Amino acid sequence: MKKLFYLFLVIIASCSNDLDIQGEGNAIPVVYCLLNPLEEEQFVRVGKTFLLSEERIETTIPADSTLWVEDASVYIEKWKDRNLVETIVFEVSEFSERDSGLFPSEGLKIYNAYFKPISGEEYHLFVYFDELDKIVSAETIVLDIPEIIDPVNVPGRKVSFDTISPLNIRWKAGDQEGLYQGFFKMNYTESLSDDHSFQNCMFGTRLYIINEPAEIYEEKISGLNFLKSVANQVKPIDGISREVVSFEFLFYASGPELAIIVNSETGISNPFVIIRNSSNIAGGIGVFSSLCYQRVPNLEPSETTKYFLATSTYTKNLGFSEN
Repeated sequence: MKKLFYLFLVIIASCSNDLDIQGEGNAIPVVYCLLNPLEEEQFVRVGKTFLLSEERIETTIPADSTLWVEDASVYIEKWKDRNLVETIVFEVSEFSERDSGLFPSEGLKIYNAYFKPISGEEYHLFVYFDELDKIVSAETIVLDIPEIIDPVNVPGRKVSFDTISPLNIRWKAGDQEGLYQGFFKMNYTESLSDDHSFQNCMFGTRLYIINEPAEIYEEKISGLNFLKSVANQVKPIDGISREVVSFEFLFYASGPELAIIVNSETGISNPFVIIRNSSNIAGGIGVFSSLCYQRVPNLEPSETTKYFLATSTYTKNLGFSEN
């Protein structure tokens, strides 16, 4: 979860949030937690924000005022068949890196605990703020891990983008409702005079909002849209030489609570761009959900892909090698 992601999603969760903290500049708890069923360590991020009247909307709030002076009490309960199975207590983490873009506030205190959430199981989050004598809570069901059927990394199989035939991807959703989206990451080299570097750009599939039992989904990816996306992300530079090295396919899945905005043509290098103020946190704002991704690395580009990158109307000025 630390260095994850990047989904370009739409807001879909219409989550109720009854804030009982009102008034001029009063603190409102902010809580973010995305459980990852593929990881052994889980994180909860905690901070605060303020409700200001319309007259004070331009008021500058000091940066350090978004942190709670006192530590909160953070724990998650695991439930099964309406019975409490386990209580997991979180501690203040030494981990200082934040997920850029995913949790936009710098002033979030991080708590962690070591456990692996189970897909399909119900979890309840509680955060008690002693300063306010207030507890906020939320619940979620951890989504199933999606299965990538195609593309796969097998000998002789190559990624082929052209302007004639689409590239097919296939995947299987889980039993829980959720959001699903895939991304092709194109890795390439750049050479200019004596400078050499590795770069990458991303190309996203459509967003799927799934609320039915598991089944196999198929999407035909337009080679033309891929070339346009590369042209939007890669800057033309006189005398530069570029060569495609490989592709990766990343497939993300999140719970329906997650509210995200995405634009697959922007070239943003970090999937989750903005979390809006929609919330399933009772007594505060934020989100409690689950998120994971599957990765297929080292996919070889076809000669056709190289040819169209070197010669297409959209990308021929970018210096990509045909060989």
